[in-house]
Amino acid sequence: MNKKTNKPQGIPLRSICGDDRNYDMLVEENYANRDRLTQITIADMRNGGIVSDAQIEARKAHQSTQLLVGAIKQEKKILETIGLNQTKQQSKKANLKRPVKNDLKETLDDVIIKLNRNNPGSKPGELWPHLKAAISDWSSDTVIEIGDKVDGSRKYQFKVNEKAGTISFDTFRKKLSKLRIGF
Repeated sequence: MNKKTNKPQGIPLRSICGDDRNYDMLVEENYANRDRLTQITIADMRNGGIVSDAQIEARKAHQSTQLLVGAIKQEKKILETIGLNQTKQQSKKANLKRPVKNDLKETLDDVIIKLNRNNPGSKPGELWPHLKAAISDWSSDTVIEIGDKVDGSRKYQFKVNEKAGTISFDTFRKKLSKLRIGF
């Protein structure tokens, strides 16, 4: 076992089987060996309890497949747990916000917070033109408005440190609402 990752070291036991179909065949062989061992043991008991060579061979076959199946199941559980943990960690990492920052390490959310602080009672529609000027100051670049007011597709396009960005009126409105509610 690798102490850092808890992954089994070396060649995975599962690779011995190849794929799920072969693994299933190994499990079936294990059950067949067990059944064969049981039948031979019952027959030997009827013949006076003498252990036959067939029983010894059947026991060896059953034990070897039983050990292999058990080890593969245990390894599979460990690998599935590790995989689930890695998936959860990756999901958390992927969902992290990666806001664009200007040279002063300020984000667009910081600009919206300042705008809200300076105009506490204003409606989003009244603040929208002020946001354009604030983004222009923040990004040190020109801001272009696209879309139209009628269908609600208004957006500002801008560049910060050679990275293009946009903010729609709807997103701006939602951010303001969250700020004012206290989220």
